[in-house]
Amino acid sequence: FTWKPAYNMADDGPVYNVTFTVTDKHAASASVTAEFTINNVNTPPSFTVTGAKQMAGTVTVRAGKTISFDYLAIDAEGDPITYFKADPSPATSTIDRTTGAFSWTPALTDVGTFDVVMIASDGVFSTLSTVSKVNVTANNTPVFVAVANKTVVEGAMVSFDVLATDADAD
Repeated sequence: FTWKPAYNMADDGPVYNVTFTVTDKHAASASVTAEFTINNVNTPPSFTVTGAKQMAGTVTVRAGKTISFDYLAIDAEGDPITYFKADPSPATSTIDRTTGAFSWTPALTDVGTFDVVMIASDGVFSTLSTVSKVNVTANNTPVFVAVANKTVVEGAMVSFDVLATDADAD
């Protein structure tokens, strides 16, 4: 007798009775029943894609702007999942430990590429997300268009436009 219980059979039972019968050539038979108790096996949670808000690959954000993504992990046994940041994730980023919502507003000095890694835990096992990269670009300072010196007569109205440009259009 060989048997490999399928995964999650413990959820359907977990006790299975199997009867074995033997019959000789004279039609005499005997039976015995064996009880099999199947114990549930805990597996680690796994990350899944949640659509456009799932961070994957490299994402670019300007310093001072907030970037947000949702991480979602599933657990085959339905255990509740808790999310954590893993090193080397940015220290000032946040993760909602219940929902997996990630958020970060890079400081103006946080220019460069940063790795983001999350952990999903079912309380027994933990799983690391794939490494995502956030490329933080500089926030360019607005620049004034030159303002010419003006001569004004006392009591007279002066009016002119002061113009500035912003390479980031913000």
